[in-house]
Amino acid sequence: TMRRIPMFMAAVLAALSTCCAAGTADPAYYIKRDTWHETMRASHEALANWLKEHDGAADKPYVSPVMRGTQPPVDIKVSVAGWNDLFLIVGDVDTYNNDVANWGDARLIAADGKVTYVNTLKPASVKQGWGHLALNKSAVGGALQVGSRKFAHGLGTHAISEIHFVIGGKYQSIEACAGVDVSRGKGDGSVQFIVSRPRV
Repeated sequence: TMRRIPMFMAAVLAALSTCCAAGTADPAYYIKRDTWHETMRASHEALANWLKEHDGAADKPYVSPVMRGTQPPVDIKVSVAGWNDLFLIVGDVDTYNNDVANWGDARLIAADGKVTYVNTLKPASVKQGWGHLALNKSAVGGALQVGSRKFAHGLGTHAISEIHFVIGGKYQSIEACAGVDVSRGKGDGSVQFIVSRPRV
């Protein structure tokens, strides 16, 4: 179904990144193919079954509603207390056409209330389906904007994408306003925003 593809990416990409870094075995639901996109699609069914078995897991990723062009942004607030790694993932639902996605004002909040905008942190890794990760602007080069809301800080990307940060357990939560870039027309694009930690 539409919701399973992003859940698939959140689990497969985060777990695979962690397993590869640690030199441990691949997750049971990981099926290697020739390309990154083919690998994700091929592993979809195996992960869907895994998610059914682990439906109540505490580290289940946050998954936004499906977002399309001209919709207002979704407000995201997720606890990241104790997390060493943070994965910001954008999944495509239909096709990746027009999937220009913005993490507006994405920021990490420490226990003392100090705010750190994620665009000031260096990602440990970035994977993106089209173009390059943009800081404080959209992936197509314009101002960072979703619907009528403009953002001075944030990340501009394009599905399918995975941005991995090592945050070292220093923060309590992440907040963001996320959605399809204002450059896309009504109904264009089909993405979901995922906040995930590695599955081990």
